[in-house]
Amino acid sequence: MYTMNDVTMMSVNYFNADYLLFSQEVFSRYNKDPNEWVVLCNRDVETPLLGDKFRTIEGVSQDMIAPSNGISMAACQHGHTMNKGVRYIHENDSNRFLLIIDPDFFLFTDIEPILSTIVRNGWHFFGVPFSFTEYKKKYHSTRPCTDEAKQKMMGFPIHFCEIIDREKVDISKLDYIPNKNDCGNLMFETYYDRPRAIAPFAFGEGADNNYKGTPRKEAYKFEKKLFGIHYRSRTYYRSSLYDDWFKQCEEYINNLNMDEVQTLIDADYFGDGSYPGYMNDGWSLHR
Repeated sequence: MYTMNDVTMMSVNYFNADYLLFSQEVFSRYNKDPNEWVVLCNRDVETPLLGDKFRTIEGVSQDMIAPSNGISMAACQHGHTMNKGVRYIHENDSNRFLLIIDPDFFLFTDIEPILSTIVRNGWHFFGVPFSFTEYKKKYHSTRPCTDEAKQKMMGFPIHFCEIIDREKVDISKLDYIPNKNDCGNLMFETYYDRPRAIAPFAFGEGADNNYKGTPRKEAYKFEKKLFGIHYRSRTYYRSSLYDDWFKQCEEYINNLNMDEVQTLIDADYFGDGSYPGYMNDGWSLHR
């Protein structure tokens, strides 16, 4: 049986120390501490706020990044920093599993049994798929997306929360630098044929890109239980709404009614037991 001693976790911090500390607190309600939790800090002033709960290392300055046409600097910096992080972990520890998690992603499940499931099924990657809001626009609107690459991303674990089996994947070769505007594009294009599984969308709320007052909340399930919630309040910059957003986040996560959550999970968002997307090209769906 695999344990959290076999896991290294990694996050990128930029204007989101509050979320990261809260994510760690929620994680500890369901899990033992990982062998190590590495945090790449793109804002040095926040590093002391993280205390001794993490191994903090310097991120990547925007001054070191060449601008890319059509791609935001925030996305470029995040991708370059993730690349630095996985190479640091490749060189400095040998734990079998790498768990990458966004500071505003909150896990509500025991990871240890999932590790054994990953090994037993031979999955190279496991995690949540790309933004469900994008998914919804593709499959539940009168203007469906015809971008096949984007659709395929819905069947691949994304860095919001993903577990990588390092015996199957050489993490030194992972590349999170965005080639469109998403840090996962090159990942799924490179590794799309690898065995993998996703924890699918369960329920959510919040309008597309509505960061002015109501952050998106996207919940995912695994084995018919809540896996995690991505509370997407655009944490990579400090605005006048930041404190209100974080307070809302704490209240939402801490006051979840798990009976209501289970009802939402059991209801099946799509209604017919299906999960739109590419179902027959090598990836597993774990409801």
